[in-house]
Amino acid sequence: MARQQLNICYLTKKQNAIAPIASILRDTFPKITASQTDSLENIPKDADLVIADEEFQGLTAGVPILYVVSQQNAASLAKKSADFVTEDELPTYATTRAVKNILERQNLSEELKDVSIKDELTGLYNQRFLTEILSKEV
Repeated sequence: MARQQLNICYLTKKQNAIAPIASILRDTFPKITASQTDSLENIPKDADLVIADEEFQGLTAGVPILYVVSQQNAASLAKKSADFVTEDELPTYATTRAVKNILERQNLSEELKDVSIKDELTGLYNQRFLTEILSKEV
């Protein structure tokens, strides 16, 4: 299922850095909303994806994160299984491919979660869902 709207936020200290990224992504995601901030607190609550410079490694934003790293730091980030593009790849379609992969993985994760708590035949919630809800409520 193709995503109709994409809301991204670039977490960086660089000035006007979002424009080339939004331009590249607009070919694949025509309805894109792109913003830029230099602090974690200013990331929009409705962001679908955060693109962050490597200085922000280790952050948890509650949404998928695509790191932008220097070529020499790419190997160390690859060992951590983090999603990243190098600074050289940023204004290219490698960024689009990385974003598509992140969003597809997020969609599959949401589908898996849904399948794990609902009966496939009836669509009703199952015991796993009930147990999960009760543990949160009690």
